[in-house]
Amino acid sequence: MGLNSNIKIINSTTCHCCSLNVFKSIIKNKSIRLCDMRNSNDPMEVIAAGKYIINLIDDEYKKTNNKKYLLLKETFKECIPEFNPYVASFTNMVNKTIFKRYAEDGQGIGINFHSSYFGIGIYIVNDHKEIYYVPVVYDPYDSSHYALEVINYYIKEQITIEEATLELLKISCMYKTKEWKDEKEIRIFYVPSEKKLLGEKHFFEKGNKERSYYNLEFNKFETEKIIENIILGPNFQKEKVQCIKEFLKKNKFEYVNVYSYEEAYRESLKKKIILGFS
Repeated sequence: MGLNSNIKIINSTTCHCCSLNVFKSIIKNKSIRLCDMRNSNDPMEVIAAGKYIINLIDDEYKKTNNKKYLLLKETFKECIPEFNPYVASFTNMVNKTIFKRYAEDGQGIGINFHSSYFGIGIYIVNDHKEIYYVPVVYDPYDSSHYALEVINYYIKEQITIEEATLELLKISCMYKTKEWKDEKEIRIFYVPSEKKLLGEKHFFEKGNKERSYYNLEFNKFETEKIIENIILGPNFQKEKVQCIKEFLKKNKFEYVNVYSYEEAYRESLKKKIILGFS
């Protein structure tokens, strides 16, 4: 049902582009930072997706005049302002534009992770998944079948209105507007609950704003080799390359290959990796 349905991720690796400081934090702490979506580059994403789901519920109501649809719509609308998932972004399209947007104007680093270790719905707690690894959709119609499935389960009284609302909110995390389609984004997102699966919330400052985050530790994946390789940005300072290699070795990631942007492109062609470069 909903995001518990089978979502296929084809690529074996997926890249997280970031600044040099964030890269060092990830490697040193052996964790990925999941940040609050409400303070992201586009905090209106969830609201925009919510409006589409509301319209979807309205369309179903018009077909039957079943007032249960209206009750679900009102409950869902009330929950949207309070819903605050935590997200880390990845891509299968590594290019100069991505590095410019997310890795210090191309001076940062891309960390190529083995996506198979993330899986779909990484943890299951009491049969309720709290952490998801999903491809972003740039047309809401591409995710409508997930929402309709949840809505129909509710109408048939197979799930409660609270369960349906939460599932629909999760589905809203998959959506991003068409302007960002070139990024081919994949997300890990976490919906905090009383179980505190990822422990306590942390805080940091960015652009004079305080942002909250949770750490998703590598040891949760039960593997030492979660990182495939490191891709240096097209504008990365060459004199720092050796320092990066020594930093990886110091933190027990000596097996990780470090490629320049140009080397990574050639390597992807040689191995026929399904990873976009331009």
